[in-house]
Amino acid sequence: MQLRKIITGVDDQGRSCIIEECDVTPTPVPTMPEVAVQALYRTDESPPPPIPPHNSVEVPHVLPPGHLRWSVVQHFPLPEGSEPNVSTEMHYSHTLDLFIVVAGSTTMVLDTVERELFPGDCVVMNGVDHAMVTGPNGSTLVTATLGTQPEVA
Repeated sequence: MQLRKIITGVDDQGRSCIIEECDVTPTPVPTMPEVAVQALYRTDESPPPPIPPHNSVEVPHVLPPGHLRWSVVQHFPLPEGSEPNVSTEMHYSHTLDLFIVVAGSTTMVLDTVERELFPGDCVVMNGVDHAMVTGPNGSTLVTATLGTQPEVA
């Protein structure tokens, strides 16, 4: 399976966007020739800093700063003509979400771009405004969610 890394952030106007996108190519570990590794993302603060400014509705995850939740998320196909829902409308949460698409497809909608995601796509969602529109066969994501600090007033 080909892997692709996508990291979200905000541009100079505070709009959610993709700040990095590249193929993932693990490289051999010199002391372990049977292992290859590619770092996808790391934080240098614990808990992570507050999320960037936002322009959409908050989806509360009730995950305290620094706490971690690891989940499998299934988005089912939406019937033709479905009403918008919390996933398909622009939203944000006080979390750092790391996920990989393992089945199906979904379209990640940011303020500045839409990107169709497929199995092998690894995404870092930095608490930015976004929506997810499920593909015709639904999608399955494996997610690690880390609570972030609330905004400083």
